[in-house]
Amino acid sequence: MILSSRTLHETLPQNINECYIISHLADLFYPIYLFNWPLFIVFSNIIQNKILSALLTLFLSYIFSLLEFYFIEPMVGDSVALGARKTLLEIIPNVFIDTKGNRSLLYGYNLLTAWQNSNTLGEYVIVALGTNCCENWELYINKIIDEIEPGHRLIFVTPFDGHWSGSWRSYKTTQYLRSIRDKYTYVTIADWCEEISK
Repeated sequence: MILSSRTLHETLPQNINECYIISHLADLFYPIYLFNWPLFIVFSNIIQNKILSALLTLFLSYIFSLLEFYFIEPMVGDSVALGARKTLLEIIPNVFIDTKGNRSLLYGYNLLTAWQNSNTLGEYVIVALGTNCCENWELYINKIIDEIEPGHRLIFVTPFDGHWSGSWRSYKTTQYLRSIRDKYTYVTIADWCEEISK
C-alpha cells in the first residue's frame, strides 16, 4: 500500500494546493502510527471497555504526535532534512535552516527567489529537495543554478528513497545532479544517496 501510494504521488502533478486537513493528517500519520500501538496495549490492559481504550489511544496519539511534530522535531529542505535540523543549528554558527514536509523543487525555487530578491540569501545555499519531486524538476534545478547571483555557492543534496525505481522522479533527480557535478564552479553536489547507501 505504501509503495502504491508513493508511486501514485510520483505520477500526479505536484503544484496542486492540498486540502489543509489532509496535509495536516499526512504530516502526523507516521508519529500517530508510532504512538498508537504502545498506547493501545497500555490502555486495553487498564480499561476493560475496548472502544474507550481505542478512543483514548487515538486522542493521545494525536496529541503526542502534535507535540513531536511541531515542538520536538521542528520543521531550504523537505521532510528528510527535518531530523538533522536541530543538530545542524547546534554545530554550524550563523546558519539559517528552513525545512518543511512535502516540499518540492518548485517550492524551493520560489523560496530561494524570494530570499534573493530581498537580499537575505546567504553565501552558501544548501538545497536538500528532490524526494517530493514536482513536474519539471530538472527545469527548477537549472533555474536555481542559472538565476543565483554571483557571490553565492550552491550545494545540492541528492535525494534518496530506498524503495524507488528508475522511473521515479526522485531517482532521476539524483542521477541528474550527479551528471552536473563538475559542470559549474559554484555548484557542489553532496551525494547523500551514495553515503546512505553504503
